[in-house]
Amino acid sequence: MKVVIIGSGNVAWHLAKIVKEKSHQLLQIVNLHSGKISAQFDRFNTPYVFTYRNISHEADIYLIAIKDSELANLQLPIFREKQILLHTSGNTSIEVLKKFSNNYGCCYPLQTFTKGIDTDFSNIPLILESSNVYTKNISEQFATTLSNHQQYLSIEKRQILHANAVIVNNFNNHLFSLSQDFLKEKNIDFSLLIPLIRETVNKLEQDTAYNNQTGPARRNDANTLAYHKELLKENINLLNIYEQLSDSIIQYYHKDGDKN
Repeated sequence: MKVVIIGSGNVAWHLAKIVKEKSHQLLQIVNLHSGKISAQFDRFNTPYVFTYRNISHEADIYLIAIKDSELANLQLPIFREKQILLHTSGNTSIEVLKKFSNNYGCCYPLQTFTKGIDTDFSNIPLILESSNVYTKNISEQFATTLSNHQQYLSIEKRQILHANAVIVNNFNNHLFSLSQDFLKEKNIDFSLLIPLIRETVNKLEQDTAYNNQTGPARRNDANTLAYHKELLKENINLLNIYEQLSDSIIQYYHKDGDKN
């Protein structure tokens, strides 16, 4: 298929990469918010466009990978034919694209992306939504060339999924960052924790997070909890998070007085 990508951030870079890898024709990469595009996009050997008036009308699919805050003020040509517009937002209604075409929807890749860091796109869930049957059929056909996993969700469920993606990804990464900083101050190698992090995630494929929970808060081990808090008291931010999450785990598992 012929594709135009609107956006020049992390998601746009990975979309451009997979579109090229799957032998689609990438017609343009568009940045409507500045007059430049990162040199990391040069590898795709695709023309750059900086005004909506110069966006090609020849594409089959227009992938819009821009910030949620920019979608509301997006300027695009009016497409009168079979062109399909798909935004990649986990949090925005597809109706934001209605004024540009009758054929619009969402193709939300549920993954964290960084330009230049390879990701196995075939395993990324693509969350789809479409304005009509034609858009559904074509966007599904396109999505199956990019990934082995597609699912249709309403905007309400997609927004809930997006919020939980923030919890399991962004919040955890922030914890990793705080831990890295603290261990660096103590001259301890954070990489010693990476096998533990991997095992924690891998176990989710075997059982529920509820059953996999371990640690002093799960055991309601007051002595260990107190000792850890003493160790962390010089880092108030990390201490507060430790206390809040430990209290949450204790309440979750011991609300009925269970001390197991």
